Amino acid sequence: MRKLGFPVAPMVLASVLAQMLETALGQSLLISQGSPLVFFTRPISAVFMGLALLSIGRGIWVLMRTEAPEVAVEDVA
Repeated sequence: MRKLGFPVAPMVLASVLAQMLETALGQSLLISQGSPLVFFTRPISAVFMGLALLSIGRGIWVLMRTEAPEVAVEDVA
């Protein structure tokens, strides 16, 4: 990562937080008996899930929009 100019600290932080996130996700699903709907029952969690979905959707939309070939429109009179 240093060779390509990427900082190492965010990757270390992500690896530590990913393990904690996986543990918390497993506990939540165990408590809810495997139902992922537990993440949408509280308003604040539903807002964060909605923001995450909007963020992913916008990223895909921008990616598709920038890679789309431009079509020339001729004026036929």
